[in-house]
Amino acid sequence: MLGTTYRGELHEVKLTRGNVFVYLINNQNGLSLSKRISVTLTDLEMSDSDLEERYDSIEDSLLAGDNLKGLQTISYIADIIPPDKDKSAVLNRLLEYVTQVSVTTLSDVKMCTSTLTNVLVALNTPTQLELSPNMMMDTMEVINTQANMFQRFVFDRVISQWMSAEEIRQVASVILTCLNAGLMCKDPRTENVPPDDFKLKLLNELRRVSRFAEEIIELTKKAVSYVQNSGQPPSKVASKGDETVMWAMEDDDSYPMNDILTQNTDIPVNISNVLFRSLQKQATPGTNLALLVTRLTDNIYWWRTSDIRSDFISISLNQHFQHKIDAITELTTPLDFKVKLNKDVESVTVTGITTQLDPNMTELDLELTLNIHRIDCPSRSLTSIKFNFPPTNSSLRASIFSCT
Repeated sequence: MLGTTYRGELHEVKLTRGNVFVYLINNQNGLSLSKRISVTLTDLEMSDSDLEERYDSIEDSLLAGDNLKGLQTISYIADIIPPDKDKSAVLNRLLEYVTQVSVTTLSDVKMCTSTLTNVLVALNTPTQLELSPNMMMDTMEVINTQANMFQRFVFDRVISQWMSAEEIRQVASVILTCLNAGLMCKDPRTENVPPDDFKLKLLNELRRVSRFAEEIIELTKKAVSYVQNSGQPPSKVASKGDETVMWAMEDDDSYPMNDILTQNTDIPVNISNVLFRSLQKQATPGTNLALLVTRLTDNIYWWRTSDIRSDFISISLNQHFQHKIDAITELTTPLDFKVKLNKDVESVTVTGITTQLDPNMTELDLELTLNIHRIDCPSRSLTSIKFNFPPTNSSLRASIFSCT
């Protein structure tokens, strides 16, 4: 809600994007009413001093540890920059602020990357933002840093706070979208320039930009493959608009790789039966085949399209050791659960995710952290607790207290 008025006017309502919706409500009797409404939209005038004030606001937010407010202001500035401003200078300043945001979780990576995507898209409209190769290199380096932290956090499940596989794929999609937003800003004058016209410094900068793009793709692929289960249908991760699409798959004995590719025709690669049998013979015992495929419709080597004319296809074929599940014979920390019974309950199955507490905690910390629940039983009833175990060697230590 931008504002409410019963009579008169609303002044200086600032919009960054979207449309204006006006709702009329008759609070008197609910009958229909007729009103004449005039909405006038004007460009926001922003002087250099206004811009500096907003930069100061970002710095204050970051110094205070309010990353969310700082990132919101960064995104807001990109939306309201007047067309006559030097967008490259604004982007350079905003990139510096994004790199100052403290990133400690996957959620932080998602916020930073989403903000950078909004900045690049906003500055690229209504006219194309033509960045110099050196500025493109700086932009891709920031995206590459976020992708690097993304992969590292996914591999460290403690830092990632056991984010679900679906959420991890969503962050991967955000990173790929940001990559495409960065590639949109390339200078058309550098497209397929003959080698003789390239200066050595410029050629090295363009090569580094493409190299950063390759690394971003590889880092994202590794993170997505880490949460892909064997024997399951391929996972598909795509950027907004499907400019970049990534597939991750891992076979097992009941679902071999050639069957996976045959049943999923949208994946732009295939494997012959002869090659598959050859790979099976060379495979290390106890391993599965893992395949990662990435397709980009935007050529990341736009400066040498005479040599690379097709869409970019990245294929990685690896061997992953099969997951081995070992039985836990003793729990090092208590297991907490809650069951509420009534006279109509005959049996209860406890399911869900078990959160393992830190085994290095002191007794006092453990008592303060662990929630103890009681089992509520109807009066004058007989309650029995039965633990069912799989047919493997397993054990459970339980402490049962009787309270009145």
